Amino acid sequence: SGHAGVHVGALSGWGYYGGFVLRHGMGLPLLLLCLTGVGLLMLRSRREDLVLLAGIGVYFTVLGLGQTGFVRYALPLVPLLCAAGGHACRILWSRHRVAALVLAAVAAGPSLAEALLFDRIVSRTDTRLLAGEWLSHHVPAGAPIAMLGSDYGFPHVPRSRAWYEDALAEACAAGHSGARLAAALEMSDPSLDAGFYVIQVVPGGDESGRTVRSASIEQLRLAGAEWVAVHRYPLPYSAVGEDVERELAVQTTRALVIDPFAAAPSGARFDRFDAFYVPYTGLRAVERPGPTIEIRRLEPPTAG
Repeated sequence: SGHAGVHVGALSGWGYYGGFVLRHGMGLPLLLLCLTGVGLLMLRSRREDLVLLAGIGVYFTVLGLGQTGFVRYALPLVPLLCAAGGHACRILWSRHRVAALVLAAVAAGPSLAEALLFDRIVSRTDTRLLAGEWLSHHVPAGAPIAMLGSDYGFPHVPRSRAWYEDALAEACAAGHSGARLAAALEMSDPSLDAGFYVIQVVPGGDESGRTVRSASIEQLRLAGAEWVAVHRYPLPYSAVGEDVERELAVQTTRALVIDPFAAAPSGARFDRFDAFYVPYTGLRAVERPGPTIEIRRLEPPTAG
């Protein structure tokens, strides 16, 4: 039925997983080699081949039934498909070994290059960590910081003891156990004394909430927030409403922008279902993981 309002869309689940997830996740040359291997196994039609073919066929059939398209759901198919691709290489190896080696290199080379580029990107410091370090150096401990949108893209900062106490009270009032919040308080982590009071601002949140709320800029001022963190990215988890953007432009001053993009993100495509802040394809568009984060400072209210 989809996830968080996101659906596969006009493509069927099978079209999405075949034409996008496997196409870009494995790389087209490797995927074509593997599909060739599947065809050769079907033509050979031995009983022992049915185990592999059944695994591929049954899993892919179930995979495409719904409207939810996390790319990670396709992971079990990859070794099965590669085993089929290995069968195609083995047939060529028995006839022409040099050609088999060339075929394997051509098929695996682009995927290997993408894997190395991905590793290089994720080895760099995430924008959420960089923004958290900046806040720790420029904002007094314990100060309230408003953070807009989903907490997946928030700057990484420790939370204060007061925040944990209020978050636990709100969780219990909502009928939840709040076990992890209670455990954090019981452990008396020293970081609680140097943490910040994070106010998560989400559309449709509780108007009277303390840690999660729906608030205007003026309400944030009344709550004592002087700093606002906004994250943007081509994912639904980082959407900022136009009304909020207009308020921020008028009533705040930009203090910091950390942008992970090395080029326009138009050439990159993303796993829209997951809050994974690295492109699924088009990795050269980014320099590091994480969303674009903007830290803004609330201007004092003016007459009129």
